[in-house]
Amino acid sequence: MSVAQTKTTGRLELGFTHDCSRTNMHVLDMQPPLKVVRAFHHADGAAVVHLHNVSGGVLSGDILGLSLDMADNAQVQITSTGATRVYCQRAGESPSSMHTRARVASGGLLEYVPDAIIPYARARFRQVTEIELDDDAGLFWWEMLSPGREAFGEQFAYHELEFMTSLSHCGTPILIDHARLHPDAHWSSSPARFGSFQHLATFYVLRVGTSADALEHGLAGAAQKLSESGEVSWGVSALSAHGVLVRGLAHTSRALLAGLTEFWQRAKQLLYGRAAIPPRKTY
Repeated sequence: MSVAQTKTTGRLELGFTHDCSRTNMHVLDMQPPLKVVRAFHHADGAAVVHLHNVSGGVLSGDILGLSLDMADNAQVQITSTGATRVYCQRAGESPSSMHTRARVASGGLLEYVPDAIIPYARARFRQVTEIELDDDAGLFWWEMLSPGREAFGEQFAYHELEFMTSLSHCGTPILIDHARLHPDAHWSSSPARFGSFQHLATFYVLRVGTSADALEHGLAGAAQKLSESGEVSWGVSALSAHGVLVRGLAHTSRALLAGLTEFWQRAKQLLYGRAAIPPRKTY
């Protein structure tokens, strides 16, 4: 039986509390294939968590859920152990899906910096992300999307991908971002879509109470400089409040990751006056 012919449903619920020196992780529920082993800690006390998918990727018909609940002043960095591979859809199966809910309480900071999503040929995948921020909560949340298995000539060979993201502050919407990619129906290389590029990155940068316009101004110069080579095109837009949306298109995933890291470093200095600490695997 191929990996794309096995249906699984998994859930991972994590809670985080903060004591006087560091953030502690609590596993509230863990159902395969999603798994964590332990939390590591940066020198500043932030908890660093590596998400595992023990089935090797998102299988046809998978229904996966991730919940992150952060108490006051908790500092958490979430990363993946590798790229998220979305396998082809089996005939008769529903699209695979991933639903993530996160709450960042007052004074907390959530940094979500995973590897890229790689959709295989004939994949159908739906991702829903809902994030609630309390007063003075911070968020650095990025996602990278590959066109597919490039070594196998599978660029834009997936059937359909859908991404729905909502960010709110104490129940008030900050951003609702909805994208549906359907290469079978819409020409991906159209200038209105990817153009000559193939890789896509999205980065949400917020700290409740900050000036969105000031943060946009602080990052706009980096977007212009990083786009000069023509290998990547970056844009920065102020949200309705508290932060910005950064988007990039590139010819390679390496160019996107370098740019995301640069924006992360600059924004962390602007919002918190300290450097971003990448997870060990990206050193």
